[in-house]
Amino acid sequence: MPPPPAVSVRDPRPGSAVDALGVAFALLVLLLLALRLLAAAGGPRVVGDAPPRFEDVMVPIATDVAFALAALAVVALRGPGVGALGLRLAGGGRAAAFGVATYVAIVPIFFLLERATRWVVERLDVQVAINPAAVLLIHAEPDPLRVAALAAAAIAFAPFAEETIFRGLIYPALRARAGVRGAMVGSAVLFATVHPAVDWVPLAAFAVALAWVYERTGSLLAPIAMHAANNALGVATLLLERHIARA
Repeated sequence: MPPPPAVSVRDPRPGSAVDALGVAFALLVLLLLALRLLAAAGGPRVVGDAPPRFEDVMVPIATDVAFALAALAVVALRGPGVGALGLRLAGGGRAAAFGVATYVAIVPIFFLLERATRWVVERLDVQVAINPAAVLLIHAEPDPLRVAALAAAAIAFAPFAEETIFRGLIYPALRARAGVRGAMVGSAVLFATVHPAVDWVPLAAFAVALAWVYERTGSLLAPIAMHAANNALGVATLLLERHIARA
């Protein structure tokens, strides 16, 4: 489908609320990556020796949502308003539909990248952490409320929080310094590194596509919808695996 009329992503003024928040979040992600690498250097972690708990998944997502809402409050009260990030109702439905349509078009590429990455990891016999939400959705006790909460967190809350931070704040801050291509790559790399290492390559490619739909539409609702579609497909696949395993 054709995209909605583009509203350009603004380069924030240096030192503005949007710019300062984008730089701060980028530095925070780099700090978290450094801590992960230091922890990994301390010795291999045996995957699966400590099954993830419900709160291991929900607390980080809740924290991301709190950070995103706090940042939006700062932008609304001390900055140009959340509309400057592309959070606007006008044209939002069309932008969201364009995001979903883009995802449908690229999902085969994303799937092949994911399969290829996992094939390489298996051939190298490397132990890597698996997404704890995926483990819980497949293996957790059959508590419908917890399963529903995990699904809602993955499909609704995580895309909202991550797109607000990575495309709404980090991307414009990088764009003002490195241009569109540099910002797409830079924000994609940062986005990938907050996820399990086994998914870094496919998620970096996915994040470039998220930045592209944001740049193309000027609406943050486009990457949020695209991200939600990806997570919805993932949740549906995991729940199907859970049903088959328990049948």
